[in-house]
Amino acid sequence: MAFTPGKGTLLQLSIAAVFTTISQRVQVTAPDMENPRIDTTNLDSTWRTNRASLPDGKEVAMTIQYDAAAVTHAALWTSFQAGTTEAWKIIFADTGAAEVAWNGHIEKFSFGDADVDNLILANITITVSGAVTITP
Repeated sequence: MAFTPGKGTLLQLSIAAVFTTISQRVQVTAPDMENPRIDTTNLDSTWRTNRASLPDGKEVAMTIQYDAAAVTHAALWTSFQAGTTEAWKIIFADTGAAEVAWNGHIEKFSFGDADVDNLILANITITVSGAVTITP
């Protein structure tokens, strides 16, 4: 049985049509996918019935050690300000380098606490728009 380590996982943003790895990643949360249900139960039903709605990729979260001088961090800030939908992908550190790809815009960009003993972290949330693709 093979296991996929978290260490080495890449998060990439398409910058000028080239997928570029976001530097100084601390944590990446892949799309939180959901296929919501639609309740189809009616007054003649003897059991509750449901059907699937449209799949939703919901959101992706990342935490980075923020560096204003880093090219990829500047690209994140520019994308957030512009509200543009961008192409993204996560590449896992397994032997096949499985990929999870989607389009989305940065919905949240926040900084962690500044104190003596810690680095400045930025927490970023990307809202998924459209299909999520997974390739092994």
